[in-house]
Amino acid sequence: MLWDQRPWIALDNTTARAVVFYEDLKGGGMEDVIGPAVGNESITDINRRLNANAAYVNFYLRYSIKNFGHSPANVRIHTTVVDQGYPRYKNLLEVIRRENVCGEQQDKDWAWTIVPGGTTYNHISSLEINQKMWETRTIEPTVVGCIWYRSTIGDKSTIHKTPFAGHISMATDEKGQPVQDPSPIPIPLRRLFKSPIDKNELKVVDVWIMGDAD
Repeated sequence: MLWDQRPWIALDNTTARAVVFYEDLKGGGMEDVIGPAVGNESITDINRRLNANAAYVNFYLRYSIKNFGHSPANVRIHTTVVDQGYPRYKNLLEVIRRENVCGEQQDKDWAWTIVPGGTTYNHISSLEINQKMWETRTIEPTVVGCIWYRSTIGDKSTIHKTPFAGHISMATDEKGQPVQDPSPIPIPLRRLFKSPIDKNELKVVDVWIMGDAD
């Protein structure tokens, strides 16, 4: 297929944020751990209780996807959330490789078809709370993902891949100052496990759309 006839699928950040929350941020499995002080209990003991309670955070994220090309495409998306200290571009590429978010796509897994234009995709990703997060009382989540796509006409054997990533942040700092794209604000665990954090208090910032990784 000619270059100017093929589909081009990526996150769409041309008019608004490419990734947003569609429900409040929720956590679970940690009620015992963040309760009253536990005296001289060691980090090992705390971590054991964390594992026993399977503490986690659920991220309800909506992705804006657009076909910038000139023909329909079969599409599939895979996303995951990691906590690795808000990595920058080169480290993000390593995370994407390590998490294998752009691994092999099987034909039977094509989820839907996108004609030239836009659509949205909702997905719930979970992050397990580990010892480091509990020690710092914060999480620094990053969503990483990949869009696989192929043309629905002509040669269907060529599969294209578009990796992406974005940092999940509080929308404002403790002084009420808005977050800036290069400087995401960690999410406080203690507040999160007392009650959900309103989706309007959260933002996915510094979104990297890494082009067609054919």
